[in-house]
Amino acid sequence: MDWSAGRRGGEIKWHAARGIQFFKYARERVFGLQFGPDGRPSGALSHTCTFDLEELKQPLLRALIEAGWTWPPAMLNAPRSVPWLTE
Repeated sequence: MDWSAGRRGGEIKWHAARGIQFFKYARERVFGLQFGPDGRPSGALSHTCTFDLEELKQPLLRALIEAGWTWPPAMLNAPRSVPWLTE
């Protein structure tokens, strides 16, 4: 969910999805008045956020492989009883 307010008024956006996500990289920069943890204006005029799914996945993969496990993609080894995983 994303919400914002500005000169044109308020806006709310909602997006839902279902499936397997192989990669995602998002970078966002927000301009406006920023508030610190104490609730007071911080003086910063922008904030940058970066989300990288691969960066989150790599420590898990490394731990599994170092423990002697293998990492086969789930959708390629799906049982026939759940065909929606391979479609």
